[in-house]
Order: sequence, then C-alpha cells, then structure tokens
Amino acid sequence: MARQQAPRGRPEQREAFLAGAVDPVPAHGVASLSLRPLAAPLGTSDRMLLYYFGTRDALLAAVLDRVGEQLLGAVAGALPSERVPPADLLADLW
Repeated sequence: MARQQAPRGRPEQREAFLAGAVDPVPAHGVASLSLRPLAAPLGTSDRMLLYYFGTRDALLAAVLDRVGEQLLGAVAGALPSERVPPADLLADLW
C-alpha cells in the first residue's frame, strides 16, 4: 500500500488549484487527463500541481472527492427537510 503524502504548499493555493480543476477534470475524463493541459488554465505548471498534490492520482482523488461533496450537497438540498413517502418523491420527479 502506498504511503499517502501530507499536503504541501500554501493551503489557499492548493485550494485554488483544486477549485479550478473541478470543472475540467470531469469534462475531459479522468483516464486520459494530462496535467499540462489542466495546469495551463490554472496559471501554473504540471510540476507545481505535482508539488501541491504529490501525484496525478492524488490530484484526481482530491478533485473526485470535491465533486462528490458537491453532488451530495446538491442532492441533500433538493430533498425536503421533513419525511415524505417515497411514492410522493417519485411523483414529484415525473
């Protein structure tokens, strides 16, 4: 099992890179994503992304975690706060 590296660099810069990568990564796909095309619109280099995240896989994992958090937030925000019978929820979807 690979040892996970502690985050490096300024936390606010790491957050800015992460926030900027959230849209391009899912749009371009995870499997074929190269760091250079991802780094350019973020105003940085592929080497700087590796400095902040350690590996390409660690960056992608952080992006996918962020996308998952956003999706969970959107789903939670769309659900009613009180209990609703499942049939009523389904009826609202159609």
